[in-house]
Amino acid sequence: MRANFKAYLKEIEKTIIFSQTDKNGFITRANANFCKISGYKVKELIGKRHNILKHPDMQRSSFDKLWKNIEGKRPYRILFKNIDKKGRTFYLDSMVIPIFDENGEICAYSSFSYDLTKFFTLNEELMQARQKTDELSKNFRQIITYHQNNLFTHNVNAQLEANFKNNEKKLSQIHKESLNSSIKQTLANLAHQWKQPLNELNILLFQLKQNTSNKKEFQRLYDEGKELVKKMSSSIDNFANLFEKQKFANSFSLKKALQEARDINFELLENAGVILHIENKKDYQILGIKDDLIRVFFHLFMNSIEAYGKKKNKEIFITIGQFGKNYVKISIKDKAGGILFLDKVFQPFFTTKYPVQGAGLDLYFSKQIIENMQGQIKVSNSKKGACFNIYLKQDKES
Repeated sequence: MRANFKAYLKEIEKTIIFSQTDKNGFITRANANFCKISGYKVKELIGKRHNILKHPDMQRSSFDKLWKNIEGKRPYRILFKNIDKKGRTFYLDSMVIPIFDENGEICAYSSFSYDLTKFFTLNEELMQARQKTDELSKNFRQIITYHQNNLFTHNVNAQLEANFKNNEKKLSQIHKESLNSSIKQTLANLAHQWKQPLNELNILLFQLKQNTSNKKEFQRLYDEGKELVKKMSSSIDNFANLFEKQKFANSFSLKKALQEARDINFELLENAGVILHIENKKDYQILGIKDDLIRVFFHLFMNSIEAYGKKKNKEIFITIGQFGKNYVKISIKDKAGGILFLDKVFQPFFTTKYPVQGAGLDLYFSKQIIENMQGQIKVSNSKKGACFNIYLKQDKES
C-alpha cells in the first residue's frame, strides 16, 4: 500500500508544482516544475529553506498562520509571493499538507502549488491601461481648452466639446468592455486549471485516509479538506459564470432573500461573534436573480466581519425602506471604523487586505450584480463605521 501511495504521489508531481521539506522546514524534494518556475536546480534547493524565494512583501503573520496550522496537523492553503533566482516575481497558490509516519507523528510537509503569476500580471496591465486612458482624456481636455481660448468661435467650441464627450464616453465603454472580457477570460482559465487539480487533491486525501493509523484525528482532517475542495470548486464556478447575461430574471421577495443570506451565513456570523440586526417592517418584490443578490449580501457581511477583526461588540445593522416611488433602499452598516480609499472600493483588483485574503474582486462583482438588476450601490463612512446603500427597483406588477 505504501509503495502504491508513493507511486501515486509521483504521478501528481508531474502535473503540478511540488516540493517537500522535512519537519524542520528544510527542502528535501522538488520536482521539475518547481525548479522551472524558481530558476534553481534541485541541488541548489536541497537543504535550503523556502525563504530563499521569499518576497519582501510577504508578511511574517502569514507564515505564522501557516506554521500554526500545519504543526497542528491541519492542511493549509496560502498564496506565496516569491522571487526567483533572477529576481523576477512569481505567485504560487499552495496547499501545504503534513505527512505522518507510522506513529501518526509529522515527519515531513508536502506543498502542491499552482502558478497564478499571469493573474497578477493581468492586474498590473489593467491598471496601466487605465492610467493611459486617463492621460489620453487629460490631453483631450488640454487641446479643447487651447482652442476655446485661441482659435474657434463659441459654436465651434460647443461642437468640439460635444465631440470630446462622445469620445470620452466611447473610451470609457471600450475600457469597461475590455476589462470585463479580460477578467472573464482570466477566471475561465483559472476554472480550467483548477478543476483537475481539485479532483487529484480529492483522490490524494482519500489515499491519505487509507494510510493513517490515527483514524479519528485524520477523519477530522479529511472532512476539513473535503469541505475546502467543495468550497473552492463552487467559488470557481460562481466567478466563471458571473459575467454571463442574466436570462431568467424573476420576481422574488426581498425579505426572503435577506433571510436566506442570514441562514447561509449563520455559522460564519456566530463563530465571528457578530450580531445581525434586521429592520424590515414591509416586504418588497424585486425583479432579478435572487441568488446573485444573496451573494452580494454575503460579500458585504464578510467585509464587515474582516473589518471588525478582534474587536468586541461586533454588530451589523440592516434597514429596508421605500426610496422614491419605484425603488427600495437597503442600508448595511457596521461599527468597524470605516473604509480608507472610498473612491477605489469598487475597482477590480483593489484591496486593502493582503493578497492571500482576497484579490479585491468581491465588491467589484457586487457592483456589477446590482447594476445588472437596474440598481445602484454606494458606500460612505459614518462616525463609527462603513455604510453600504443598495437601491433596487421594485416589481410592482407582481
